[in-house]
Amino acid sequence: MNQVISQGESLMNKQQTFKDIIDLMTHDYAGYQDIQVDADPYLSKVDEDMSSIDFHNLVEDYLRDFNDGHVSSTSDDALNHSLGFSARRDGDSLYVADIVDETRLQLGDEITHLDDETVAEVGAKYAEQLDNVTYRQHWDWLLKRATTITLANEQKIELKRYNRSYIPEHSFKKISDNTGYIKLTDFYNPKDMNKLLNEQNEALSNLDYLIVDVRKNLGGERLSYWNLLNYFVDKTEPLIDHYPKDFGYKIRWTQRNKINRLSELERSKNSRHSVILNQVYQEALYQWQDEKHASQYEGMDSAEIKHQLQPEGHLKHIYVLSDSRTGSAGEDFVIVAKSFEKVTVVGRNTRGTIDYEHMAPQHYDDFRVWYPTTRSKLIDSGMRLDGVGTEPDVKIRWKHEFLDNDGDLVWIKNNIEKQNK
Repeated sequence: MNQVISQGESLMNKQQTFKDIIDLMTHDYAGYQDIQVDADPYLSKVDEDMSSIDFHNLVEDYLRDFNDGHVSSTSDDALNHSLGFSARRDGDSLYVADIVDETRLQLGDEITHLDDETVAEVGAKYAEQLDNVTYRQHWDWLLKRATTITLANEQKIELKRYNRSYIPEHSFKKISDNTGYIKLTDFYNPKDMNKLLNEQNEALSNLDYLIVDVRKNLGGERLSYWNLLNYFVDKTEPLIDHYPKDFGYKIRWTQRNKINRLSELERSKNSRHSVILNQVYQEALYQWQDEKHASQYEGMDSAEIKHQLQPEGHLKHIYVLSDSRTGSAGEDFVIVAKSFEKVTVVGRNTRGTIDYEHMAPQHYDDFRVWYPTTRSKLIDSGMRLDGVGTEPDVKIRWKHEFLDNDGDLVWIKNNIEKQNK
């Protein structure tokens, strides 16, 4: 097909739309040579009379077969609204892990059924789209397909939709005289991180230990955490020295990718008003102008290659908390953090979504397909991370009891006490 669907173009029927998505994933998607999915079983189910919800679910099922956390679809209407909470699996139950707007639930509530099916039955039905390790599974998309949930106390709750799916948090608190705790749920905007560090500079400068919690981090821009890394060094040194050898990304240049990626970068630049993001956008205009320039891209932006870390504070040790909900730029942060001598990463493997990055949206009538446009050079060095993630230094299996008593923090506090004896 190889046609280019512009950002505002629409009005294709369902067959045409699905075929265009197949073309997107077999031609434009950065992982098209590494990951192939048989689209025929899905295409055969497309019916022009099917509802928008059923069609969107079919598209989602096809995309999830790629097992790439950067490949997804989002609806432009109420289909994409939040349930007001999220849950994660332990054994044969789901447990409420986050609450945004759903006041009928409490943290730690046990969910046993989605509609009339047990969690185990639903998990078996969608086993190919779910991680083999139960606590690494992401269930939000399956919960959205349900009408009701049943709790362990047999209470049945009809699911509602809410506008907010996420409340960002970039916070600091002292948990003892010499230990601080930073929680970062995303790296979307460098200004959020810089504001936090500026406000807490005096407190951070007087700490011996720092805990950085990125266990739920939705990713964003790598440059957002650069200034935080200043507290990880004792002397001026290049940021690039802490990246794995061969780190970087190769552009998958197509006309469609050029349009979609530059459109997304422009949106990001205009909404976040960052000098560095503006520089990144200007470099991208050069890199994406044609296939020749894209092939010459070194895999990282010049600001990242040139950046120097400047020492701040006098921390003795830093603990980074990671989890399967640590994704994208959050995973990049964990990889970089592990390279510092005075850092210990505690928790679980990160999500594993950085083999293909630099996402772009393809717009259709009432939804968008998100897909990555660059491929990690580490793949050819034998360092594939998608679906596996980056391993922590200290691995602790997640249990639902952690929702009441944080086992990761308990380990860190005990470790600090041992060091001070």
